[in-house]
Amino acid sequence: MQQHLLLGRLYVTSWVTYFGTAAVTAQRQTIMWFTLGRTLALLSLIICRHAVLAMLNKNKRPYDAEALPPGQRLRGNVADVFRNNLLSGSRTQEVFNDIARCGVGECKKLKGAQDSHASRNLTRKFLKLAQWPEKYWAKCRVINKKTHVVDEQWVAFLLPHECIAKLVKYGDLEVLLKTTRLDPNTLAHLQYCEGEAGCRLVPIGLWGDGVPVNWDRSESVDTLAMSLPGQDGEFKTLRLPIVGLSKKQVTEETWYDIMSVVLWSLQQCALGAYPTRRHNGTPWQDSDKGRAKLQGPMGFRGALGEVRGDWDFMAAVYRFPRHNLLVGCCWKCHATPNQVRGLSKEYPPKQEFVFIYLSHKSIIFLNRSLLLFIFSQQRISSQKNISS
Repeated sequence: MQQHLLLGRLYVTSWVTYFGTAAVTAQRQTIMWFTLGRTLALLSLIICRHAVLAMLNKNKRPYDAEALPPGQRLRGNVADVFRNNLLSGSRTQEVFNDIARCGVGECKKLKGAQDSHASRNLTRKFLKLAQWPEKYWAKCRVINKKTHVVDEQWVAFLLPHECIAKLVKYGDLEVLLKTTRLDPNTLAHLQYCEGEAGCRLVPIGLWGDGVPVNWDRSESVDTLAMSLPGQDGEFKTLRLPIVGLSKKQVTEETWYDIMSVVLWSLQQCALGAYPTRRHNGTPWQDSDKGRAKLQGPMGFRGALGEVRGDWDFMAAVYRFPRHNLLVGCCWKCHATPNQVRGLSKEYPPKQEFVFIYLSHKSIIFLNRSLLLFIFSQQRISSQKNISS
């Protein structure tokens, strides 16, 4: 890691020296800084490689091991190993069976058959005492992985109004009503909604983003989560997942179907009452037996205060213009890419900016020199390790 940081200092220093030399004539003092940015991006990826790998290897346990009694701690440790795929379901079931035979009462209920369904059965047992609501299943138009055509498939949701109802039931409503971290625009919108509703509302936020998966981060999952933007302290980073789908299966129709379910759930938050039918107006299904029993007020009312996401999410879901459109992508002005200084002849760069144009061969030469330097340093370090 220190070698890569040293390399970064030498590389940036060489660029600064090149910019300051007298050999650079006035005709060549016009470069587009994004060309330099592309070259430095390669350097940034190499420097951050070790830090990213170290971040992926950090697995924080969902419990405090020191605060648990020995039996619960043993159960939690084995369960954590199973959840992180460090031990197969069949092998984990064998371990729990042996622990139960040793007289550990906390693991007696986890005894089971050591067969091909061990992983599924263990997962069900771990989730049996969970207080979160059951998954809501709805049909959405997605790309079929086998046929690569759009068809309807069942997609699982955690409904926002049910999640907040659980937080109200087992938590404190006054904490959920906090507005400490709301920005002025969101706070003004919430106050307007409270004036219309005639009561205090829980501020709700939506968060859309793509999450890399697989060990090599070769695929991503488009996720939509719910946040509580008014929270501070330990709950300010709380994110409750609503839905997640592989990016390879998502289309414009997929987001339309997903948002129809989310809209229905947020409407129930505004009404403050449990729904009596499904999101499409049909009666409850067999998977909704628990929901059919829920009737009457939920004990809170809420309003959507903000939607956060990167530009790709906004463009895919809300049809925001993308950055490469000639008509421009700014929602506060009518500027287009051709009007950005330095990107067209009509709007040349200002005199106070110094630009240097680099040819394609120059970029290739600099990148090749960078990689050769890295390989030489790695070879030197490996030779030192062998000699030692």
